Amino acid sequence: DTSALIEEPDEYTRSFGAGAGYTLGYGNIPTHETSSGKTRIFHIVNPTGIEREENATLTVWDWPGTLELAEMTDIHGNILPSERITDWKIFWQHRYFELLVHVKVPAYGYTTVILQEKDPTEVTDSIFNVFSNAEHLPTDDIVLQNKYIVARFDSGTGALSSLIDKETGTERLRAGETGSLCTVKPTKNGMSSWIINRWLDIEPVKETVLMEPINGRLQSGLRLRQKSGESYIDTRITLGSNDRFLKIKMEIDWKEDSAGQELQPLLIYRLPLDHTTDRILCDVPGGALWRQAQETDVPCQRYAAAEFTDNRVLALASDCKHGFRLAKNN
Repeated sequence: DTSALIEEPDEYTRSFGAGAGYTLGYGNIPTHETSSGKTRIFHIVNPTGIEREENATLTVWDWPGTLELAEMTDIHGNILPSERITDWKIFWQHRYFELLVHVKVPAYGYTTVILQEKDPTEVTDSIFNVFSNAEHLPTDDIVLQNKYIVARFDSGTGALSSLIDKETGTERLRAGETGSLCTVKPTKNGMSSWIINRWLDIEPVKETVLMEPINGRLQSGLRLRQKSGESYIDTRITLGSNDRFLKIKMEIDWKEDSAGQELQPLLIYRLPLDHTTDRILCDVPGGALWRQAQETDVPCQRYAAAEFTDNRVLALASDCKHGFRLAKNN
């Protein structure tokens, strides 16, 4: 019962119903708004059988408060670690922003968190504190690390050069190779949306025109802008304080045209893994299926997970692509 926390409804609000349809195109659940005022209440549900402690992403619509004064608390008023990760954005004439909040949610349970505007007189951080002295030189690799994984990115290209599982101390990438976007040139066919022909050439995307670190309270990362032919790829890679995964968001302006060309350009993400078995766990309708490694893509719904010889797995998940492969050299 959160009635004691609710403010009087604002009859002039724009927030009720804002965000309808947002992210549904990517197969996600809706994140529309059903409240108003400066006090917003969120119930975060854990449908799994284990307790989860991690950073949850919240979307806030048409909030009338000051972004710099946004504060997250639990129902007892205790301040929760939080971080705003976007400025105002627009969707169907409604404003929204996103923030992270660190929560612990019991198995098959939920927790309730509250967004409020804190008292300006209690603000102690200065905007100038953000521009602290850099802890690395521009020629240093960018390293993202928490208690679960260490990820190292090449200082010149932004390619993933090392991925260490800290729970076992194991390097998961093949020595001397990197994880990165690659351009592939297969032979042409008339059904390229469904069938990819034999790969005749593969080259990592190395033309990086921007690389900068992201420093935050609950997550760190890096931004990349890369060029492949006439196309540009903007990438944002982050590691949360309690995450067991890297989150990679790409915006791709693909302008490659195969008209008049002998080969058909294709963009892939390649992750050369070491000490894997010859099978891959695939997300299929109604469950999961082990498939044998082969030199071709196989269809999966959201993820494919490579199995290592020490019985651990590493999954590659996508919100929009459904072709995955596990092969000896790819």
